[in-house]
Amino acid sequence: MSINLATFVKDTCLAVGNDSSRLMDVAESVQARFGHVSAEAIDLIAAQLKVPRVEVEGLVTFYAFLSKQPKGKVIVRVCNDVVDMMNGGADVAASFEKEFGIRIGQTTADGRISLEYAPCIGMSDQAPAAMVNATILTNLDAGKAKVVAQAILKEGPAAKLVRVIWATETTGTISSGPW
Repeated sequence: MSINLATFVKDTCLAVGNDSSRLMDVAESVQARFGHVSAEAIDLIAAQLKVPRVEVEGLVTFYAFLSKQPKGKVIVRVCNDVVDMMNGGADVAASFEKEFGIRIGQTTADGRISLEYAPCIGMSDQAPAAMVNATILTNLDAGKAKVVAQAILKEGPAAKLVRVIWATETTGTISSGPW
């Protein structure tokens, strides 16, 4: 039996004691369950936590990992902070765009994959970096991004990537290894 949005929001807010300081937790739970925090969800959260709607919308629109729009099952986030861009982040993004056939900020026509930029993900010492759902990939270049994209298209979400992919610069082959 699926639970509807209103019931889920109410139950989630009750689980945190209707504590408005737990707004981020509530928004993340809604995003995890429904794939986004819709305008309707924003209204319901604001009412349940007794906070201004603008506070909830502000949180959802400020944080790059929350979204008012539905996203794909696989979300590829290319870090676009200064360090990543100086180290080839734009080439990494272009490679993902080419392989997925979409631009940054878009989702594939089948709804499987979303591609977007994300601000600093804390991996500047290993830039360029990206996240595939919750899996962080570091020391990327355009060739590695191509291999990652092809693996996503073939195999799906990121959990498989950690055990499957490591593109060598000399052969372009895939072998096991951590990123």
